[in-house]
Amino acid sequence: MSDKAFITREAQKYLARGQVDKAIAEWEKLAKEYPDGNTFNSIGDLYLKKGNKTEAINTYHKAAEIFRQEGFSLKALALYKKILNINPSDAISLQALGELNEAKGLVPDAIKFYLAAADTLSKEGKKEQLLEIYGKILGLSPTNIPLRNKVAEIYSREGLISEAAKQYETVAKIYLEKGELERSIGFYQ
Repeated sequence: MSDKAFITREAQKYLARGQVDKAIAEWEKLAKEYPDGNTFNSIGDLYLKKGNKTEAINTYHKAAEIFRQEGFSLKALALYKKILNINPSDAISLQALGELNEAKGLVPDAIKFYLAAADTLSKEGKKEQLLEIYGKILGLSPTNIPLRNKVAEIYSREGLISEAAKQYETVAKIYLEKGELERSIGFYQ
């Protein structure tokens, strides 16, 4: 095991000299021996400074996951937002923000992030993950007719006809329970 303080000093020395690659190498040594969210965040910042957005995002994801596992949801939230500043359609970050907001009971915010993640996943053609996200959305707001109708339309667009039919049937039942027979029949048809 290397000395954590020594590695940190070396990384800072390289950084002061403008040797970003060498500083990253030192920080990565440290992260390998002492995996820590703050260390990965620092590495991500260095990659971003270097202009390597892909590696920066990958490293920020590692940091955010460590923070989530350790119960530091606010730090994780900040990192996911940092990622979205670099790539606004990062599905992993959008879904994670949905989950973090859901855990805090912020249902409208959770749904907003889940819908954004679903949009990205749809564009990427990731149907399994898309279905999972829609399940979460509908679980948060089971009687929200406009939302359920929107999800049904998206299912239809994605070619998931049986899933769309289930959603339309659920909307019809909700209208029937409200005593709105005409609307209910429209959705059943």
